[in-house]
Amino acid sequence: MRLICGKILTPLLCLIGFISNIINIIILTREWMSSSTNIYLTAVSICDLLYLLFTYLFSLWLYPSIQQLTLYAYSITYIHGTANLFSNITTWLTVSFTLERYIVISSPILGKRYCTKQRARYVIIIIFIICFLITLPDYLKKTIKYNHTTYNTTHNNSNHHYHHNQLINNSTNITINNNNNHHHNNNNQYLVVDTQINIILIKIGYDYINQIIFIILPMILLIIFNSLLIRSVMKANYDRRILIKQGNNNNN
Repeated sequence: MRLICGKILTPLLCLIGFISNIINIIILTREWMSSSTNIYLTAVSICDLLYLLFTYLFSLWLYPSIQQLTLYAYSITYIHGTANLFSNITTWLTVSFTLERYIVISSPILGKRYCTKQRARYVIIIIFIICFLITLPDYLKKTIKYNHTTYNTTHNNSNHHYHHNQLINNSTNITINNNNNHHHNNNNQYLVVDTQINIILIKIGYDYINQIIFIILPMILLIIFNSLLIRSVMKANYDRRILIKQGNNNNN
């Protein structure tokens, strides 16, 4: 399952999404496409593109040859945090875009006054800053610890298996192994371990706060705004039919 999802589906989906978002950006940035709505859509496409890029980089951890790269190993926590950042930004850009659509349709006068291109740019900048500040602990929760151990190949497999599992259990979730077939085996491991900051974050419930801010609350707001948006469209269509019917009656 890890092979299928991590080494096949993830790169394929990232490639498709990457190409699609590049096409969206090219189209939406045309001069004749300039509008507050398209500014939001362009920002969403850029964030999606960057999210897919860092997600793909993160998925490379499944390849042992990539794991052995020191620069990549020490970058993995930042890659993961950056992927989360752009995912969170995209979420709130979608909420902002939906709110703007509701305002424009339900109250065209207010929409013309407040839903401007300049205001859209301000909203995007504010969302980026707020999401970065809230997501910042993701960069500080984990750190990379390098372990280098040497053991004789004449040791039995059970002892080696126990030692290997012990190193994994001392880490959080990621381990890199590099074995050389000589008289001695060099076991080079990069372990992802918790920092003291993560211990504090666990105590204050940071993960739950993160889920509320970037999953539950946006979902609730999207349901509300989309429901109101559908209601406004249906009401506008109903009023239009009434006016047309009255016009036909007057003509008769």
